[in-house]
Amino acid sequence: MEIKVLDTNNPTQVAVLGRVDTVTADAFFKTMDAILQEHPQDMEWDCSEWKFLSSAGLRVLFMLVKKTKMLKTSITLKHLDKNVYEVLKISGFTSFLKIEP
Repeated sequence: MEIKVLDTNNPTQVAVLGRVDTVTADAFFKTMDAILQEHPQDMEWDCSEWKFLSSAGLRVLFMLVKKTKMLKTSITLKHLDKNVYEVLKISGFTSFLKIEP
């Protein structure tokens, strides 16, 4: 798993690459949380290279969504891999996440 900050203007744009699973979920949360702390504004994630999301990844994604709600900001997921999209859809996350093609 790798996270690249592409732009810090509003919205903050980041790229999520690789897998968010049991091994990487904690680092994923800490990195995204640090970005939110430094730039408490809307975020756009380029997810075209995000290839896998486990239940541990769902948990930290939910924690990040809750944090953005408290900050009155949002997360938009763009260019989702079809497998990651299916995990989000089956889990019900598509009902409260902003997802763009």
